[in-house]
Amino acid sequence: MAIENPVFKKVQSAITPIISVGVGSAICSVCSKKGLNPQALEQKDIPALKSALVEHYSEFWAQKLNDIKSALAQV
Repeated sequence: MAIENPVFKKVQSAITPIISVGVGSAICSVCSKKGLNPQALEQKDIPALKSALVEHYSEFWAQKLNDIKSALAQV
């Protein structure tokens, strides 16, 4: 399932240079936990999405966390 939502794409593009595998799946997982629809993300959802992604990646990619935070700050 390709997600063409511009907010989704923006967040995905920010993280992909740091973590090249499974970024879309991670965003979908975080959206599911937050009760958000990845196909219908809006600009107002970005703050919640950012914090949830940092939490998600801190479990799996702790060594890349500073890079991820920096990339998400640009979104």
